[in-house]
Amino acid sequence: VATGTPPNGTAFARYAPKTMYDRAQVKYARVNEITEKYPKIAGQIIEDIKAGRKEAVLAYFIHITCARADATSGKNKRGTLGATSLTPENFTVKEKKVVCEFPAKNGYWKLEITQPFLFNYLTEKLKTAKKGEPIFGVSYPKLTQYLREVSEKTGLTESMMPHDFRRATATQVARDYIQAHYKPTMLKDEKAYSKMVAEAINEAARAI
Repeated sequence: VATGTPPNGTAFARYAPKTMYDRAQVKYARVNEITEKYPKIAGQIIEDIKAGRKEAVLAYFIHITCARADATSGKNKRGTLGATSLTPENFTVKEKKVVCEFPAKNGYWKLEITQPFLFNYLTEKLKTAKKGEPIFGVSYPKLTQYLREVSEKTGLTESMMPHDFRRATATQVARDYIQAHYKPTMLKDEKAYSKMVAEAINEAARAI
């Protein structure tokens, strides 16, 4: 591995092709297992929300929005934010939706949250939330620990990290799209099938 730090202070690493391949095999095998058990994982998160676990609320936010978690307590060196570091200043209530805007790792995000539970939760939370404090009140380590607990309860081979959970969420978006748009006639129409798969990938990309 070769590492370096350019003038902007953001460290980077370059790995050998064989190392990248081996890491990818492990990563995608883990994400695939999470995706296969996604309904069970989502069910556990909902149960934990009912039990009053705020970590579960944050996980549900990631589940609905595909937002990445942030290992920092605020803006990192890139000046970006994640689900764990969002503050009241990033949210605005507009009629029947909550708009969430923030600088993300892959560009400026603007989320329109209409999902009933999250809309009601955020609307109430914003009434008493203190300026500059994380809206969900859950740190990255606490989210990681919570997802480990969910992993054990749902029988995952390995504990999922926040980024694994997010990737699996995007994969589920693609799968849902394919299930909704797939037609038996596509088996004989390669062009139509390829177009549908491409649209599913775009849908997942828009989610993240």
